Amino acid sequence: VRMSQGMGNMLVMLPALFLMNKIDFKEGENLKYLRVAFGVMQTLQICTLIFIFFKIKSKADLTKFTFTPPPPPFGQSPTPAEPVSTTYFDYDVKAFWKLLQQTVMSLAIVSFIHIKWEVNPVLFMQLFMAPQQLFGQPLFKLYVLAKTDVERPFEEPNPFKGFMPQAEQPAAAPVSNADPAVEDITGENDDQPVPLSNKKDD
Repeated sequence: VRMSQGMGNMLVMLPALFLMNKIDFKEGENLKYLRVAFGVMQTLQICTLIFIFFKIKSKADLTKFTFTPPPPPFGQSPTPAEPVSTTYFDYDVKAFWKLLQQTVMSLAIVSFIHIKWEVNPVLFMQLFMAPQQLFGQPLFKLYVLAKTDVERPFEEPNPFKGFMPQAEQPAAAPVSNADPAVEDITGENDDQPVPLSNKKDD
């Protein structure tokens, strides 16, 4: 049985939290080592993304496909999205720039929190969260791990999925297998008199 990604993340984050509580980042040169490790991890992540970008360019898969864009994360769009036709190459390039933007934004936010408020645990947790998020990316699986079972369009994680209104399923039309000639027994015609006999009186 394949372990779910959420369970795998849990098995990594719990030991990381336990280890973090055992480290005093203000003692000795622990903080310096933490910052160096954080810088190395972010550098490796950016280098991996650059490698993925050149792999996309070199492969240049022009296979065409059509997909329907997902609804907005905060609710369903009033009008359904129209299908979009594109190629694997164009789709992967757009997915790459989106992933790079998310990575840079995450780096900026974590660095700001650490510098502004001197919060050290955020750097430590990024040592584990950053590679976990990268390894789970479809582009990483396609162009680094060379997996062939990754389907497009990529499934986009949505933390608000559980709070979004679900589309109502149309009620199934009632199916009746009763013979039309069979007498109605639903009780709708109970007010009508029922003949006692079909035999004519002499």
